[in-house]
Amino acid sequence: MNKENYLTELEALQAAIAEERLAHQRTKRILETRLSASNALLGEALDRQDTAEARLAALAAENRTLKHRLELDHSMMAAASWSNHRQSAGSTSMPLFFC
Repeated sequence: MNKENYLTELEALQAAIAEERLAHQRTKRILETRLSASNALLGEALDRQDTAEARLAALAAENRTLKHRLELDHSMMAAASWSNHRQSAGSTSMPLFFC
């Protein structure tokens, strides 16, 4: 091979390398765009998870409050029932706290 053939082959290789670089840059931009979109979706999913966890915590707190109120209502009903029973047991008998 002579010098001209080497130069022609070198130019062809340089052109092929330039094409590969462009293809690589396009692929890199596409992957970066996909990664960015994926990160955005992940961020939204994490936000929804945080919202769901906060809502769950609020519902659990409300559940505890309602359970406590129900327990108080049962206690009040039991006390009222006991009081009514004591009153109907006999007006002439002494109240229990005087015994």
